[in-house]
Amino acid sequence: MRRLLLTAGLAVAGLGALTACSGVPADPIDAARDLPDAPAWVMSSSGTDCGTAEMQGAGPLPAAALRCLRTASDRGDGATFAWTAATTDGDPVPTFLRTTAAGVSIASTGAWDSSGASGWSESACTGGLMSVTRSGCGG
Repeated sequence: MRRLLLTAGLAVAGLGALTACSGVPADPIDAARDLPDAPAWVMSSSGTDCGTAEMQGAGPLPAAALRCLRTASDRGDGATFAWTAATTDGDPVPTFLRTTAAGVSIASTGAWDSSGASGWSESACTGGLMSVTRSGCGG
């Protein structure tokens, strides 16, 4: 029994070491906010926080997040929403959306994308919230 517990303990410790070596943070959204090259508005968001989500595939943003963003926008307040989507390799790509009186902005980082660009990309969504999909600005 003692040998079994020791073996199990070593296996759990080994899994923790493997996870730490992979370089992928437990919370990619929080880790992205702490990156030194993150846009200022990502590092310290202001306005209404519409939450975060893990998403798969393309398509529109979650209805609850869109309602939150629209409500804040209708009040004249800024709002933010962040999500993580996995690449085909399973690497997380955190994306941040901000609405302000000036419009809608999206920023994402490939910091943990083993096959893609590692920096930040930032764009303005000229079509407003209706043009935003999980993969960025649609218009």
